[in-house]
Amino acid sequence: MIEPQKSETGGFYAYCLSFAFFFPAVVLACNYAAFPRVPSLLDMDLFQDFLIGGLINAAFLLPGMILPILILPCMLLVYGGVVVPTAVYGGYMVTFGGILGYDVSRFVWNTNWNQAYEFLSSRLTPVAWAALAFLLLFPLVLMVLALRSPKPANSARRLLCLLPLLFAVVFYEGYFMKLHAQTQARMWWDASVRKYFFRYYAREFYKLKNMDVMERELLHIMVHLPKENFPLTGLRRVKTRDVNGLVLVGESASRPHHGIYGYFRDTTPRLEAMSADLVVFNNAEVASSASTRSLLGAFSFVDNERDISQYTCSIFDILNEAGFETAWLTNSIIESIFSFAGGEAFVRTINSNVQRYEDVNITDENGKHLDEATLPLLRKILARQGQGGKGLFVRFNGSHMRYVNRYPAAFARFSGYPDDPARPWLTSEKKNIIDQYDNTILYTDHVVAEFIEAMKTQGGVSFVLYFSDHGEEVYSTRDFFGRVDKKVEETPSIMKVPLLLWFSDEYKRDFPEVVEAARMNLRKDFVLDDLLWTMVELYGLTFDGFRPDKSLVNAAYVPVRLDRR
Repeated sequence: MIEPQKSETGGFYAYCLSFAFFFPAVVLACNYAAFPRVPSLLDMDLFQDFLIGGLINAAFLLPGMILPILILPCMLLVYGGVVVPTAVYGGYMVTFGGILGYDVSRFVWNTNWNQAYEFLSSRLTPVAWAALAFLLLFPLVLMVLALRSPKPANSARRLLCLLPLLFAVVFYEGYFMKLHAQTQARMWWDASVRKYFFRYYAREFYKLKNMDVMERELLHIMVHLPKENFPLTGLRRVKTRDVNGLVLVGESASRPHHGIYGYFRDTTPRLEAMSADLVVFNNAEVASSASTRSLLGAFSFVDNERDISQYTCSIFDILNEAGFETAWLTNSIIESIFSFAGGEAFVRTINSNVQRYEDVNITDENGKHLDEATLPLLRKILARQGQGGKGLFVRFNGSHMRYVNRYPAAFARFSGYPDDPARPWLTSEKKNIIDQYDNTILYTDHVVAEFIEAMKTQGGVSFVLYFSDHGEEVYSTRDFFGRVDKKVEETPSIMKVPLLLWFSDEYKRDFPEVVEAARMNLRKDFVLDDLLWTMVELYGLTFDGFRPDKSLVNAAYVPVRLDRR
């Protein structure tokens, strides 16, 4: 029996075009999901995104549609270059209700595998996994259908069938090029094709990553200027006594979750027990929710008025120049050298001049080292006698997600977060996340108290400064936890951070004006970008051009509050 010969159909082209327009359609759907509106073709910006993205994808498939033997490599090219960025971009829009921009991209490229795992495991629900599987598998189905479909054998018929597509591509290119003068052709490319096309492709990620690399290289050059180029003149000690200062850098600790700041749970029992010896500042906030930018501002003169290109020096350079012994001890997985972009570039660059650097996570990047692991290192440094004073810095893992990994079992004390009619989104699972976060604050309270006790035991003219690089939203004001979304700057629990000081009896005796000014300013507004000025004065230093109005421990301090409207 002779089988009937299969006829040529348009199915091959239909599958190819469906494949080309699938990814722009995903972004279009995600846009409507993230920013609800009435679907309408009158929304020309979105429709144009969809149309141009699909047409350019189709243009990449044209060689395979003209010569079907090339269709598989053409489809693999588009599939491999689009599928992951589209899934990430669309998923980010739906999950966080915002656009994946430069700040988020910087966070991605400064993330290591452990952080990525923790983030994904806390965010990917069964629905998200199902959506991801659809994004990955459905295009493969279209590829298989296209490859198995009868393909037109007649070259003239193939070209004839493709004329409408060719006309559409040529029309759009010619139309836009006509609107722009020849000298503006590159501008048209940047504003149109790359804007719509590369948004769905990995090129956007690489472009943003390269921006991060350029900024890092610029900063690297500036912080490694020869010592004779030290920019501050007249750097000197106010008094002859050596000062030992310990700066504790918290991670993701939100001020509203601290009992010492009025939280309904007793998350800071040890700090409250020693509150008579502390100066607890009530109104400190950060300029950015990004650790890199926040700490760059805290440890250097970079602020909202001076950007990276105006970097001069860091607190570490100042202490080295003044004859202090400097050390940076860290348990932060963010500083790991195994990050995608080589670690937290800005922080690791500006503290690269410390005389001793210890990372307890560097040999085992599982993120489960506890912050107490840095305490023995501090005690060894304190026990070593030396002249000139010590400038010591310790960075915690603190409350960095995944919260349950940040504290030992003995500190899993909080459970059964109460219902709140004002927050109907508080399911049992979300209340459990709040419990875990509060346990991290409880453990950090213990660790900070242990460091203070170590400094107290050592004696001498000493102080301890504790602050957090930023806070965290944990279902306090909305149905969200973390700090990566479009409402970061509007969320008090992310931008408000703890800030407190402990002084030894010897410090109080030698620097009474500093202690008194700190107590006088404890209720005043303060932005972390001005912390360097405060640290300079805490270490008993000054220099030509010092700004007392920026130091929180100076009687001349002028309150600063960021306008977040």
